[in-house]
Amino acid sequence: ISVVSSADWCRVYEEKKRIHVNVERNNSTEQREAIITVGVSRGNKSLLKDIFLVQTGGCWDLVDDLSVFWSSDVSESQKTIISNMIRNMVYVRGGMFVMGEDKDRHNVTLSDFYISKYELTQTEWNALMVVNNSHYKGSNLPVTNMTIEDVQIYLKNLYVACGREFGLPTEAQWEYAARGGEYSMGYLYSGGNESEKV
Repeated sequence: ISVVSSADWCRVYEEKKRIHVNVERNNSTEQREAIITVGVSRGNKSLLKDIFLVQTGGCWDLVDDLSVFWSSDVSESQKTIISNMIRNMVYVRGGMFVMGEDKDRHNVTLSDFYISKYELTQTEWNALMVVNNSHYKGSNLPVTNMTIEDVQIYLKNLYVACGREFGLPTEAQWEYAARGGEYSMGYLYSGGNESEKV
Protein backbone atom coordinates (compact mmCIF):
# COMPACT_ATOMS: atom_id res chain seq x y z
CA ILE A 1 0.00 0.00 0.00
CA SER A 2 1.26 3.48 -0.85
CA VAL A 3 -0.42 6.72 0.11
CA VAL A 4 0.42 10.32 -0.84
CA SER A 5 -1.22 13.67 -0.07
CA SER A 6 -1.11 16.72 -2.34
CA ALA A 7 -1.20 19.14 0.65
CA ASP A 8 1.21 19.59 3.56
CA TRP A 9 -1.68 20.30 5.98
CA CYS A 10 -2.99 16.79 5.29
CA ARG A 11 -0.44 14.18 6.38
CA VAL A 12 -1.03 10.57 5.40
CA TYR A 13 0.86 7.38 6.10
CA GLU A 14 0.36 3.63 6.00
CA GLU A 15 0.98 1.45 9.03
CA LYS A 16 0.14 -2.24 9.35
CA LYS A 17 -2.01 -2.12 6.20
CA ARG A 18 -4.06 0.80 7.54
CA ILE A 19 -4.09 4.31 6.18
CA HIS A 20 -3.83 7.13 8.73
CA VAL A 21 -4.80 10.72 7.90
CA ASN A 22 -3.84 13.65 10.13
CA VAL A 23 -5.44 16.92 9.13
CA GLU A 24 -4.40 20.23 10.66
CA ARG A 25 -7.24 22.53 11.68
CA ASN A 26 -7.96 25.19 9.08
CA ASN A 27 -7.55 28.47 10.98
CA SER A 28 -8.28 30.58 7.93
CA THR A 29 -11.74 31.51 6.76
CA GLU A 30 -11.08 30.02 3.32
CA GLN A 31 -11.95 26.52 2.16
CA ARG A 32 -9.00 24.33 1.09
CA GLU A 33 -8.68 21.08 -0.83
CA ALA A 34 -6.31 18.13 -0.99
CA ILE A 35 -6.08 14.93 -3.02
CA ILE A 36 -5.02 11.72 -1.29
CA THR A 37 -3.75 9.10 -3.73
CA VAL A 38 -3.86 5.50 -2.52
CA GLY A 39 -2.03 2.77 -4.40
CA VAL A 40 -2.48 -0.95 -3.83
CA SER A 41 -0.41 -3.65 -5.51
CA ARG A 42 -0.73 -7.41 -5.43
CA GLY A 43 1.46 -9.47 -7.69
CA ASN A 44 1.52 -7.86 -11.12
CA LYS A 45 -1.77 -5.98 -10.56
CA SER A 46 -2.05 -2.48 -9.12
CA LEU A 47 -4.82 0.00 -8.43
CA LEU A 48 -4.65 3.76 -7.84
CA LYS A 49 -7.52 5.65 -6.23
CA ASP A 50 -7.80 9.42 -5.61
CA ILE A 51 -9.74 10.66 -2.61
CA PHE A 52 -10.73 14.32 -2.64
CA LEU A 53 -10.71 16.11 0.72
CA VAL A 54 -12.38 19.50 1.22
CA GLN A 55 -11.91 21.37 4.48
CA THR A 56 -13.88 24.47 5.36
CA GLY A 57 -12.30 27.35 7.23
CA GLY A 58 -13.38 28.97 10.45
CA CYS A 59 -12.23 30.86 13.54
CA TRP A 60 -11.55 30.22 17.24
CA ASP A 61 -13.77 31.74 19.93
CA LEU A 62 -14.51 31.36 23.63
CA VAL A 63 -17.98 30.65 24.98
CA ASP A 64 -17.95 30.78 28.79
CA ASP A 65 -14.32 29.56 28.99
CA LEU A 66 -15.00 26.77 26.47
CA SER A 67 -13.06 27.06 23.23
CA VAL A 68 -15.06 26.53 20.06
CA PHE A 69 -13.99 26.58 16.42
CA TRP A 70 -16.73 28.16 14.35
CA SER A 71 -16.99 26.84 10.81
CA SER A 72 -16.96 29.58 8.18
CA ASP A 73 -20.39 28.28 7.09
CA VAL A 74 -22.01 29.21 10.43
CA SER A 75 -24.17 32.34 10.45
CA GLU A 76 -24.22 34.86 13.30
CA SER A 77 -27.70 33.70 14.37
CA GLN A 78 -26.47 30.08 14.48
CA LYS A 79 -23.49 31.18 16.60
CA THR A 80 -25.84 32.91 19.03
CA ILE A 81 -28.13 29.87 19.32
CA ILE A 82 -25.25 27.40 19.77
CA SER A 83 -23.50 29.71 22.27
CA ASN A 84 -26.69 29.81 24.36
CA MET A 85 -26.88 26.00 24.23
CA ILE A 86 -23.30 25.78 25.54
CA ARG A 87 -24.06 28.27 28.32
CA ASN A 88 -26.98 26.06 29.40
CA MET A 89 -24.72 23.03 29.94
CA VAL A 90 -24.21 22.03 33.58
CA TYR A 91 -21.08 20.31 34.87
CA VAL A 92 -21.88 17.12 36.80
CA ARG A 93 -19.08 15.61 38.86
CA GLY A 94 -18.98 11.87 38.41
CA GLY A 95 -19.50 9.36 41.19
CA MET A 96 -21.19 6.12 42.13
CA PHE A 97 -24.91 5.62 42.73
CA VAL A 98 -27.48 2.86 42.91
CA MET A 99 -29.51 2.73 39.71
CA GLY A 100 -32.76 0.95 38.98
CA GLU A 101 -35.63 -0.26 41.14
CA ASP A 102 -36.29 -3.25 43.40
CA LYS A 103 -34.42 -6.38 42.25
CA ASP A 104 -32.88 -4.55 39.27
CA ARG A 105 -30.89 -2.18 41.52
CA HIS A 106 -27.17 -2.10 40.78
CA ASN A 107 -24.17 0.17 41.38
CA VAL A 108 -23.10 2.45 38.55
CA THR A 109 -19.95 4.59 38.46
CA LEU A 110 -19.84 7.60 36.15
CA SER A 111 -17.05 9.94 35.06
CA ASP A 112 -17.59 13.71 35.06
CA PHE A 113 -19.88 14.98 32.28
CA TYR A 114 -21.91 17.96 31.09
CA ILE A 115 -25.66 17.90 30.58
CA SER A 116 -28.04 20.59 29.41
CA LYS A 117 -30.38 22.19 31.92
CA TYR A 118 -33.11 22.10 29.31
CA GLU A 119 -34.51 19.88 26.58
CA LEU A 120 -33.42 20.74 23.04
CA THR A 121 -35.76 23.43 21.71
CA GLN A 122 -37.13 23.65 18.19
CA THR A 123 -35.16 26.90 17.70
CA GLU A 124 -31.94 25.00 18.47
CA TRP A 125 -32.97 22.13 16.20
CA ASN A 126 -34.06 24.38 13.32
CA ALA A 127 -30.74 26.28 13.45
CA LEU A 128 -28.97 23.20 12.03
CA MET A 129 -31.69 21.03 10.48
CA VAL A 130 -34.04 21.45 7.55
CA VAL A 131 -36.94 19.27 8.77
CA ASN A 132 -38.73 19.57 12.13
CA ASN A 133 -41.21 16.72 12.66
CA SER A 134 -42.44 17.96 16.03
CA HIS A 135 -46.21 17.59 16.39
CA TYR A 136 -46.66 20.81 18.38
CA LYS A 137 -44.73 23.67 16.80
CA GLY A 138 -43.16 26.48 18.80
CA SER A 139 -39.69 28.01 18.97
CA ASN A 140 -39.24 27.29 22.69
CA LEU A 141 -41.04 23.95 22.71
CA PRO A 142 -38.94 20.78 22.87
CA VAL A 143 -38.15 18.82 19.72
CA THR A 144 -40.26 15.65 19.40
CA ASN A 145 -40.92 12.86 16.88
CA MET A 146 -37.28 12.60 15.73
CA THR A 147 -35.59 9.34 14.77
CA ILE A 148 -32.21 8.35 16.19
CA GLU A 149 -30.82 8.90 12.69
CA ASP A 150 -32.14 12.49 12.74
CA VAL A 151 -30.47 13.04 16.11
CA GLN A 152 -27.14 11.64 14.87
CA ILE A 153 -27.26 14.02 11.88
CA TYR A 154 -28.03 16.93 14.22
CA LEU A 155 -25.08 16.03 16.47
CA LYS A 156 -22.78 15.78 13.44
CA ASN A 157 -23.98 19.19 12.19
CA LEU A 158 -23.39 20.64 15.65
CA TYR A 159 -19.84 19.27 15.69
CA VAL A 160 -19.13 20.68 12.22
CA ALA A 161 -20.55 24.07 13.27
CA CYS A 162 -18.54 24.55 16.49
CA GLY A 163 -15.87 21.84 16.67
CA ARG A 164 -17.21 20.36 19.93
CA GLU A 165 -18.65 16.89 20.38
CA PHE A 166 -22.08 16.52 21.91
CA GLY A 167 -24.19 13.43 22.49
CA LEU A 168 -27.34 12.14 24.08
CA PRO A 169 -27.01 11.46 27.82
CA THR A 170 -26.96 7.81 28.75
CA GLU A 171 -29.75 6.47 30.93
CA ALA A 172 -27.30 6.38 33.84
CA GLN A 173 -26.14 9.99 33.28
CA TRP A 174 -29.74 11.17 33.03
CA GLU A 175 -30.80 9.39 36.23
CA TYR A 176 -27.68 10.51 38.15
CA ALA A 177 -28.16 14.16 37.13
CA ALA A 178 -31.92 14.05 37.87
CA ARG A 179 -31.18 12.74 41.38
CA GLY A 180 -28.76 15.58 42.05
CA GLY A 181 -25.45 13.93 41.16
CA GLU A 182 -22.96 13.87 44.03
CA TYR A 183 -25.32 16.09 46.03
CA SER A 184 -28.05 13.46 45.98
CA MET A 185 -29.49 12.38 49.30
CA GLY A 186 -29.58 8.81 47.99
CA TYR A 187 -33.26 9.02 47.09
CA LEU A 188 -34.77 6.47 44.75
CA TYR A 189 -36.51 9.24 42.79
CA SER A 190 -35.64 12.88 42.18
CA GLY A 191 -36.49 14.49 45.53
CA GLY A 192 -37.63 11.47 47.56
CA ASN A 193 -38.14 7.73 47.89
CA GLU A 194 -41.88 7.65 47.26
CA SER A 195 -42.95 8.25 43.67
CA GLU A 196 -46.38 9.54 44.72
CA LYS A 197 -44.79 12.39 46.72
CA VAL A 198 -42.31 13.53 44.09
